[in-house]
Amino acid sequence: MGTISIAIHAGRRCARPASRLPTASRPPAGSVDVINLPQAGIKGNSHMIMMDKNNAEVAGLIQAWLERKGLTK
Repeated sequence: MGTISIAIHAGRRCARPASRLPTASRPPAGSVDVINLPQAGIKGNSHMIMMDKNNAEVAGLIQAWLERKGLTK
C-alpha cells in the first residue's frame, strides 16, 4: 500500500489552492484526498481546525475517512 494523505481546508483562499494538492503533493504510489469543510457541511472554521468549537464534528469526519480507507482496527 502506498502513502495515503488527507488535506482538510476550511474553504478560505490560500497560497496553494486545495484543488492542486492531489497533484502537487502526492507521494509516489500514493493518494491524496481533499476535503473541503464547507462542501461537507461543516462551516465556520479557521486555519486551526482542531481548536475551533466544532472540532468534534471535524474529528468525526476524519474518523469516517480513516474507516473508509481501512485504516482503523
